[in-house]
Amino acid sequence: MAYRYTDTDKWNDAWFSELRPLSKLLFLYLCDQCDIAGFLELNAKKISFDLGSGKQEVERSMKEIDSRIMYSDDRRFIFVKNFIKHQKNLPLKPEIKVRASIIEKLKSNFLKFNLLN
Repeated sequence: MAYRYTDTDKWNDAWFSELRPLSKLLFLYLCDQCDIAGFLELNAKKISFDLGSGKQEVERSMKEIDSRIMYSDDRRFIFVKNFIKHQKNLPLKPEIKVRASIIEKLKSNFLKFNLLN
């Protein structure tokens, strides 16, 4: 089981506070479900089931949080932007075991997300 940091001030953040309730829940869900670097393979059926919402509602919420995530070129994976920062894992020093794992995840997903650009 992974443990995550959460910023309680997010409820005062203008972007977050203006989201519809399902979009807030979806964003928190993605932050809980992604790996240590912020990557997650999308499974619309599982997400819909876990959130108790229809696929179309989840897709609409994904569009609403679009500015905080990045899609892989084939749109099968997402990367939660700023996840590493909010988990207090910066700077990424390879001599720290957990951070070395994050670096490896970033390298292994480099091409999926066209991170050259």
